[in-house]
Amino acid sequence: CGRPIIASVPLNGTAARVVRQSGGGVVVPPQQSQALASAIVELYENPEQGVSLGQQGRKFALKHFAYQNALNSYEALLTQITKKPNHNSLIELQQFSD
Repeated sequence: CGRPIIASVPLNGTAARVVRQSGGGVVVPPQQSQALASAIVELYENPEQGVSLGQQGRKFALKHFAYQNALNSYEALLTQITKKPNHNSLIELQQFSD
């Protein structure tokens, strides 16, 4: 079973974006101990919310980060990049990761 994430990370960073996209946790600003404590207490006092977040996060992780799915995504990306004339690999990779 999945576990909810409490991420104390920059709010506009990649980790925060993934946590939000996954629906599997809560993002709090770094170095804000009160916000972190509040998030912990909220999940402690509402275990059903924690279960729901954990399940959503697990579902997201299996869909996007499972070994075979990751291989399929990379294969599709590399196939797409190598078939385009005058391509810029870095731009393609950046767009794929967004």
